[in-house]
Amino acid sequence: MKSSSISLSNGEKISFIQNLSTMLTAGISILEAIDALLEDARGKHKKFLEIVREDIIQGNHLYQSFTRFPLVFDKVTVNLLKASEEAGTLETTLHDLKKNIQKEMEFSDKVKSAMIYPFLIGLVFAGVLLLMLVVVVPKISSVFLRLRMDLPLSSLSSSHHLQSGQGNRPDQIFQKFFPASSCRCTDH
Repeated sequence: MKSSSISLSNGEKISFIQNLSTMLTAGISILEAIDALLEDARGKHKKFLEIVREDIIQGNHLYQSFTRFPLVFDKVTVNLLKASEEAGTLETTLHDLKKNIQKEMEFSDKVKSAMIYPFLIGLVFAGVLLLMLVVVVPKISSVFLRLRMDLPLSSLSSSHHLQSGQGNRPDQIFQKFFPASSCRCTDH
């Protein structure tokens, strides 16, 4: 497995950064901290730590090792870690980085939960529209026929296509209601 294809979840990243920060603050060396983390690691996380360990044994800085994992650490994070390693503030930077990743996760979760409501409303709307076109329009069309009134052509044709199974794709239904949007204007 190539190091460039290894990815970690945000939870794994937070756990790794928090544990590493805590150990470094306690005065444990980076190599000893990685060794301690390796004892409990599994899967991709273990492979990640093994590669980082080998890089550190070879004399590379932590940020240099992290550049090998673009799916785990972006360039901004790596440069931030580089500056903090050179300035001797790695523990503080790791702590701040953990907080930042947590905030990003919380924001992402809020966006996802905020998108659920509009999606459900759209789904209910589509269901009601489908029910009206398949059940209600055919029933009221007979009433309109007896009164010698015409239903809008788009309603009749959409209902007919849905009942016959010919027009059950959403784009076909949309084109029935908004025929101008399906026109292509070309200049010759």
